[in-house]
Amino acid sequence: HLVVAGLSHTHMLLLLLSPPSHAAAKDDWLHLPQTVAPTGDYTAAERERLRASDPGVDGSPTSIVDSHFVRDLLANGAKPAPFAPAMEPEEWSEAVGVKLTDAKVRTIHGADIVATEAGLQPALQTEYFAAWELEDRPRRICLLTMDMTEDYRPYVGYLNDNIAALQSAFRSKGLPVFTSNWIRRPDDGLYGALDRFYGSAGVRSRENPTYIYLENGTLPMKEIAPTGEEIAAGLTIKSSHLSKFADVDSHGRSTFLLKLRALGVDTLVIVGAWSEDCVAATAFDAVDKYNLDTVVVEDAIGTATPTHFPAIKVMRAAVAKVVSTAQLVAYVDKLPPLAPEVRSQALLRAAAARDCDPAAAGS
Repeated sequence: HLVVAGLSHTHMLLLLLSPPSHAAAKDDWLHLPQTVAPTGDYTAAERERLRASDPGVDGSPTSIVDSHFVRDLLANGAKPAPFAPAMEPEEWSEAVGVKLTDAKVRTIHGADIVATEAGLQPALQTEYFAAWELEDRPRRICLLTMDMTEDYRPYVGYLNDNIAALQSAFRSKGLPVFTSNWIRRPDDGLYGALDRFYGSAGVRSRENPTYIYLENGTLPMKEIAPTGEEIAAGLTIKSSHLSKFADVDSHGRSTFLLKLRALGVDTLVIVGAWSEDCVAATAFDAVDKYNLDTVVVEDAIGTATPTHFPAIKVMRAAVAKVVSTAQLVAYVDKLPPLAPEVRSQALLRAAAARDCDPAAAGS
């Protein structure tokens, strides 16, 4: 009963926010009954505040992206979801390698559960994945090569050929290529919760994974190092945080976000290290905090722990479009190259998005 053809984005948003008439309410799948309370649904004023200030909300003044998702919601919300039907206990337990110890379904506090060797679990479970495709819309896409430093060569150097192929594809089209390097040192004084997580031992033996140990260990591996032009444009991130959005300038602003905003990026591609740490943290921030469609290239990320494959599964199920190097190179190869003047202006904007007084910068 929702007609969207010919409606402007503003009109579609008004339609979304306006409850139907009483007669139509019983057939409405969009405007559901709510419980507005301190621990319940948002009030109208709270929603308006978020639409005006939250960088994770489409079209807010602080968001990089406005994908006009309301249009898709009104057009497709009444259609079935693309995900597979919920799996029965025997199916999902086999898929994840967890043994059922009691397949009889019991109800505990309203939850239908079964018993496994790892504890209680919901009886029915569903696998989710990104509902969008890269080809769905025009994209302003960039590549982030994450923490592929010399200290990590023994663990993830094997990824260099795939990462180099992706960098080459992006550069051939004039698309931005960012590089981050992990720079934590045992004596840097930048200690925090991550240091406490891994503990204070294992520094002399170089077993503590928090820190870089080789003299040149913070430098990007030469095979996939940033170009001089990328360095001049500030497309490099000295990083001491798992999420590359967490590294801030002297005014507390995300240095990576400043660059992405200057370039107008709406889709982030992540390659590099480590799968369960920096890759996952950055992917979750990109999607949840900053409204960026995020791609993880599964054969161009790596780690030194057995959690690599579970990390990919979690990102695929929660935030990221997971693709192969070959798939992404094929996609980029079909894109039109940026005009030289457009690319030059974009790099100038990126270079200008530097650590300065926000008031002086007008931001």
